[in-house]
Amino acid sequence: MNNIILFNKHLFFTTTQQLIRKIKIHDNHYRLFSSSSKVYSTDIAAPKFQIDLPGIENYGFEGASSFMMCKDGAVASDSEEASKVGRRILNLGGSAVDAAIAVLLCVGIHNCHSTGIGGGFLMNIYDIKKKECVAIDAREAAPSNAHQRMFVDGNPPPSSVSGGLSIGIPGEIAGYWNAHKQYGKLPWSALFRPAIDMCNEGIIVQKALAFSILQNKNKLYENKSFRGVFFKGDSDEVYGLYDTIYRPRLGQTLEIIAEKGPSAFYQGELSAGICEEIQSNGGIINEQDLTTYHARVKPALKVKLENHYTAYGVPPPASSAITLLILKVMDGYGLTPQSLDTDEKQVRFYHILNEVFKFAYGKRS
Repeated sequence: MNNIILFNKHLFFTTTQQLIRKIKIHDNHYRLFSSSSKVYSTDIAAPKFQIDLPGIENYGFEGASSFMMCKDGAVASDSEEASKVGRRILNLGGSAVDAAIAVLLCVGIHNCHSTGIGGGFLMNIYDIKKKECVAIDAREAAPSNAHQRMFVDGNPPPSSVSGGLSIGIPGEIAGYWNAHKQYGKLPWSALFRPAIDMCNEGIIVQKALAFSILQNKNKLYENKSFRGVFFKGDSDEVYGLYDTIYRPRLGQTLEIIAEKGPSAFYQGELSAGICEEIQSNGGIINEQDLTTYHARVKPALKVKLENHYTAYGVPPPASSAITLLILKVMDGYGLTPQSLDTDEKQVRFYHILNEVFKFAYGKRS
């Protein structure tokens, strides 16, 4: 699941898997410290120091987080180039949701192993004016022909994670449309232009994508469509670090969605091709599945914390309820930075943390 934090003065957006360490608002400034890899603001240079934090997704190398003061807005995503796009969208007068959509579309090109229009997402949106937080559930849905024994009877376990049978009904585009209708300021098509340009002009392969391509080389080679994207010509050599990859077919797809909206994806000129591709690889999604898909908007989960903070999360199928439980229990111990001052205090702190995580994930099980 892709991770992104983005906000301006009126909206705050974050995917549910993102852990926000600390947010303070004072003197019309936002103070943000997150576990994302990069943070960019509209008016402040990059920080002079970084703090290593464990990443949500295993990219096979160490990442780093940033700590900075931001006024008016900030963007943090898995891709530096995508984050720059978000900053441009904010500078054009776009909302946080506008920028988030544009960023996510670009992350789907730079880190296509992590997110993309063939998948889904969970989103929290906090409206500062209304002082309310809503959640969008745009996760993939099971096809109408799915059944409880589909990965047992004649289908080995790998079919649940690889191949056409493992694919759910994509929710990404429907979810973006819902968010944009409610909170967008810029035209829908404008949010797609940066990603379309990246597809046509090419992107430089960075560590995360290079690692994923190499890790999945054999699987990619077995699929004709993937082979045409990630392998150099007719050779068995994959694109590697700092190579340039072009995505013209994806660019054409994004052009159609930008011009005609989500209907082109779910019930228009793209839907038949999507289903044909999935079914040719053993999947069971049909055009009716695409036509009937709807992203859901729900009230966000919330818990009150000390010092007048409120933490929000996406309801199930997200695991935010577990995260909020952990935060609430840890909050009750009144821990401070001084709780790590000595070895003895650190032992106590990590023992508490370990027990809280253990019992919280027991609830999940």
